[in-house]
Amino acid sequence: MKRLLTLIALALLPVIGFAQDNGLGRLSEDETGHYTMTMDMGPMKIVSEGWFIDYGARSRTEMVVMGEKVVTIKINDKMYMISPQFREVPSSQTVNFNNLTPDVIEQYDIKKLDKETVDGYECDVYTFQKTENGITADAKVWIWHGLPIRTEVGAGDFTVVQTISNLEVGIPIDPALFELPENK
Repeated sequence: MKRLLTLIALALLPVIGFAQDNGLGRLSEDETGHYTMTMDMGPMKIVSEGWFIDYGARSRTEMVVMGEKVVTIKINDKMYMISPQFREVPSSQTVNFNNLTPDVIEQYDIKKLDKETVDGYECDVYTFQKTENGITADAKVWIWHGLPIRTEVGAGDFTVVQTISNLEVGIPIDPALFELPENK
């Protein structure tokens, strides 16, 4: 179970990482957006819904994991789990593909491959490695406008494939979606 949760966290790395300053004062090419994300882990699939505003400075995801609704909100560099229990989630270092530094490239052994089109989105394709909780995973990510359209993360014989679909950008999003509970 720990291995599964670690791989899920590694698969979410680019999603979390897209919402960082790209060096231009913008976090994505688009100010607002809404999408559906499917995480395929072999016999188990998790479908989530996500929203972002302020070029990704604030984001929200909702998913059902083992029958329980999980809502997370990210505000700049802090992430909060709203349900099932409200708490701040410890930050982990993320990769900002919009602003790769030589140190990050070396740390994660990042390699930029050719561009590929995924579901009509022309993406920059990268490979990298990340180690968390003693597990090293190899990853491939397809980035469009700072948003990971597809991610493949594998460790040993286990692979997590994450894809974004139903992407809408530049649409009105209610800022109330990103408010934290009063008891914070």
